Amino acid sequence: MNNVQIPTAWRPAFLDSNTLKLFFDLYQILPNNLASYSLSCLVQMTSVRRSLFSNSERTKFLTHLVEGVKNILTNLHGLSDPDNYHEFCRLLARLKSNYQLGELIAVPCYPEAIELIAKFTVQSLHMWLFAPNSVHYLLTLWQRMVASVPYVKSPDPHLLGTYTPEVVKAYIESRLDAVPLIVRDNMEDPLDDLCMVQQQLEQLSVIERCEYNKTCNFLVQHFDQKAREYENLVQMTFCDDQRRA
Repeated sequence: MNNVQIPTAWRPAFLDSNTLKLFFDLYQILPNNLASYSLSCLVQMTSVRRSLFSNSERTKFLTHLVEGVKNILTNLHGLSDPDNYHEFCRLLARLKSNYQLGELIAVPCYPEAIELIAKFTVQSLHMWLFAPNSVHYLLTLWQRMVASVPYVKSPDPHLLGTYTPEVVKAYIESRLDAVPLIVRDNMEDPLDDLCMVQQQLEQLSVIERCEYNKTCNFLVQHFDQKAREYENLVQMTFCDDQRRA
């Protein structure tokens, strides 16, 4: 999604914090079949051109956005609805697409928000059957944040080293855990979508660089474990064949 080129005449409405608050409040009180529209509006508002604000105005606007996102993640209201969930994931992705990591770090509630976003991402990755098309937006958020780390000049910690290993671990474990279910229930295998898999792996390759040693150790441990399990199965099959012979 490109930036939204709104008329300059609308600037006073965007400078008024009550405008953002209105849409976050609507999300909380509207029924699920309408609440997603308020999130969609917030996605558009998050995407407005940066030149609409001065630096201080942009910081204030972003602070209200992040606080609203944090409040939704605190109570998870409405996120069991697929449409709400999808629009909320789009909103998270737009936070980084339209704002710099240094600007996000400067938001007072950033530490709490990034912790909640990480927890939400991990839970979402494990629920791979629920709104699978929304995972792209979550991985996009983390990919773009990690890619921005070398350019951050803020003295405040970005905390990505704490949470990116959890995101990578959840992605890998969720895909491994899906295998028995897919085989047992003859379900459609999401890994058959090679275009989607390639895109997600490209995103993951950036995310894991934030704490490469942790990710590498985790992959090696899983590979060794699966290799041992495979060797045991082969050995058991060989012994069964020998007994029958």
